[in-house]
Amino acid sequence: LCAYAWNDDRAMVERELSAADEYLNRMTPYDRASIQCIRASFHGDLEGAAIALRHMLELWPQSLDARNDLGLVAIQLNRPRETVEVVEPIVFSHPLSQSLAAWRPLQRMTIALHILGDYERELQYAELGLERVPDVGYLHYAKARALAAMGLVGEAKQVIDACLPIKLREEGAKLGRVMTRTACELRAHGHREASDDMAARAVVWWNKRVSESDSTERDSSDLAGQSYALRVAGRWDEAREPLEELRERGWNPIATAGASGVIAARTGNHEEARRIFDELPDLGQPGSAARHSYWRACIAAYLGEKDRAVELLTEALSQGLTFDTWLHIDIDLEPLWDYPPFQELIEPKG
Repeated sequence: LCAYAWNDDRAMVERELSAADEYLNRMTPYDRASIQCIRASFHGDLEGAAIALRHMLELWPQSLDARNDLGLVAIQLNRPRETVEVVEPIVFSHPLSQSLAAWRPLQRMTIALHILGDYERELQYAELGLERVPDVGYLHYAKARALAAMGLVGEAKQVIDACLPIKLREEGAKLGRVMTRTACELRAHGHREASDDMAARAVVWWNKRVSESDSTERDSSDLAGQSYALRVAGRWDEAREPLEELRERGWNPIATAGASGVIAARTGNHEEARRIFDELPDLGQPGSAARHSYWRACIAAYLGEKDRAVELLTEALSQGLTFDTWLHIDIDLEPLWDYPPFQELIEPKG
């Protein structure tokens, strides 16, 4: 069941959940709570998943998986203090060399501490992690992110330099993404020149990666990363090209259209931006409503409609948009960064 859920095989998850319902009376209370958690997560019910995970920990406080999972869900619900409370005791429970994902609790801790503004402790946990698993890109990013937030610009750049010769173990933490996110963090904390330099490095990295692949073999996530880096670097017109290729592929139509709408608004084509805002697709799939509202919020922000943008973001969060460290540095929401209602919206809630 977990394997099907991980691979987003919705038909098989539904089938397995239906089959599990027939055996609930024979299951232990812990297993019943686990099924409840999977069902809630599958339907985007983060509150329901958190309730189930808390119950699982009441039944078995030693469960490392339940603690780690609750730490993630609490972050997604913007409750970083709860993450710290449940995850800190297990940060080093697994020998990090024996499990590919044993560093996940470390990642959860750095994210929660960053959201809480405790950058010094975030840096400590990132460095502890890198001593044990130096090839984890998320931990390099956490270190650079903490240093950038603390105003230690030179040290943040050194983290990126140290990454260059390392083959990062997770595909989702490519070096270009580490660079791009660090550039955003620098920018959000007022270090514009350093941000521009880092964004330029990220663009070079992404352009090289994309150009080295045949057009039919390019990874769609690479094209999306390239477009985002170009937007962070202020090269808005160039950011359209990878989006157009993604559109032709039919890749993630909500994100592709939404980013195009942001570019149109940012470059002064307000008529096109409003057309995209009105026609943005909603695929009617789990999670698509939240992404639909999020991208409309981004477009509204660049159209100068800040109140409407915050309303749409609030709607997106109620529809299952998850929190992370990215909301306060997302270049597609930059017009809102210093807007008090936006800052209030993303304040930690627990």
